[in-house]
Amino acid sequence: MLQAILKFIRNPVYEEDANTNFGYRLTILLKLVVWALALSFGLLTVIMALEQFFAMDFGRHASEELFENFPMAAIVFLIVLVAPFVEELIFRGPLIWFRDKTYFKYAFYLSVILFGSIHLANFSDFENHIWMAPLLVSPQLGLGIFAGYLRVRFGLWWAVALHATYNFILSIPVVLADLLNLSLE
Repeated sequence: MLQAILKFIRNPVYEEDANTNFGYRLTILLKLVVWALALSFGLLTVIMALEQFFAMDFGRHASEELFENFPMAAIVFLIVLVAPFVEELIFRGPLIWFRDKTYFKYAFYLSVILFGSIHLANFSDFENHIWMAPLLVSPQLGLGIFAGYLRVRFGLWWAVALHATYNFILSIPVVLADLLNLSLE
């Protein structure tokens, strides 16, 4: 699986997978969810270590404002359903327009970079550490690559499903903390 992703990253080609078996596709989706989560946790560990070592402050994360101003059910709805649908439609949807173009790979790379870049808005004060910007959004860049791979191989809905599943799993600790009145600080 990882070899197929690495091959795709080196030379993205819009090539749909001929195997339409649901079980096969679901297995690939679940493997990519695990890879995306593992990559994210690894990268977040590095980010947090650098943040501590260099005494950096990226300001408030956008999620903090969400949790202060909206009920948990609304947040989960936004994070698990709305955001994946809208973001995949915007960033992976247009890839189909480039499927037969020799410059598809550039459209793919651009979609990943734009997807990662939009997530810089989650940090209220990263400008003082602009050199960290690529690392700060590296989990989203990884997710963008995996979602792009699924979008090309299986279709847009599979990319949405990957993104939604990823966000759902990441939301579980926050929901549990809220239900149990625990602080995540």
